[in-house]
Amino acid sequence: MAGALCEYGAGDRGSSAVLVKEANSASYADIPRNVKSDPKLKEFSAGVTKIRRNAGGALLFELSKEAKNIEDMVEAVASRVGKEVEVCAKTQRATLALSDMDEITTKEDLRSALACALGDPHDGDIVRSLRPAYGNTQRATINLAHKDAARLLAIGRVRVGWVKCRVRCIKTVNRCFRCWLPDYVTAQGKGTDK
Repeated sequence: MAGALCEYGAGDRGSSAVLVKEANSASYADIPRNVKSDPKLKEFSAGVTKIRRNAGGALLFELSKEAKNIEDMVEAVASRVGKEVEVCAKTQRATLALSDMDEITTKEDLRSALACALGDPHDGDIVRSLRPAYGNTQRATINLAHKDAARLLAIGRVRVGWVKCRVRCIKTVNRCFRCWLPDYVTAQGKGTDK
């Protein structure tokens, strides 16, 4: 079941990135030049696969799956480029659904059960919603890093309180908000307004 991670197992999924967003209109060419010239940041260069700009114009350091110490890289880049620049780590995420919880289960119960099942998921608020379902049960929607989601799907069921809850993947489809066609966004603009 670990391979059935909503088509997240193929290609470059699961890799991470470091996003550098400039607050003022300084040149983005200066940022990679500044980062590359720092001898303390040379150790992180082995994990970088690509440096590019994203659609919003921010600088993106794409990292390999084997890259380690991503938080250390974020801190080192942030200290090198200065305080007026926002630096954060981005990872691939998956949305999962947990079913069959009893009606008195709270978000805190679910967080502690997930922390027990995964070790420590290293995320702040992973529980997106907890809603009533059929038969006086509840269904939770959680958002986890790709690695943690794959581990949770491999387990298949998680004990929350007295109940073993089913874990399923929710496949999200990107839709254009203008024409509602799937698998592209408005920036690529194929269709007409609906």
